Amino acid sequence: MQKCRAVQSALSSKAALPISTPVRAQPHIQRRNIQDVFITRTGSPIIKVQGGRSSLGGHTATVFGATGFLGRYIVNRLARQGCTVIVPYREEMTKRHLKVTGDLGRVVFMEYDLRNTQSIEESVRHSDIVYNLIGRNYPTK
Repeated sequence: MQKCRAVQSALSSKAALPISTPVRAQPHIQRRNIQDVFITRTGSPIIKVQGGRSSLGGHTATVFGATGFLGRYIVNRLARQGCTVIVPYREEMTKRHLKVTGDLGRVVFMEYDLRNTQSIEESVRHSDIVYNLIGRNYPTK
């Protein structure tokens, strides 16, 4: 019974507030955009440019697995923003649909072999960003 009286007294004290002064709580929403993330190589932020298909973004990204489902969209987005995208590939026929994603010279193709570490090192040598999207969506051995 005392709980009910405490609740009633709390409700009656709120009802005593004047109607002209509404009490509203502002929710604190913290948003994080891609613009908040600075990619650093030497400790200083890389120059951020406006972006666009024909702009020189200054970023170089290597996308392993770019010929797959998710990789083709990432290559397309990076090339549209003006990044130079290096696409390591294993088979000649799988990379042909990626040639049209960026301007001339914006998407660079390099053949590599997983057993040859030198070809992998050559693919990531000048990159600021490396995406590894290699995988299968079905069980393998």
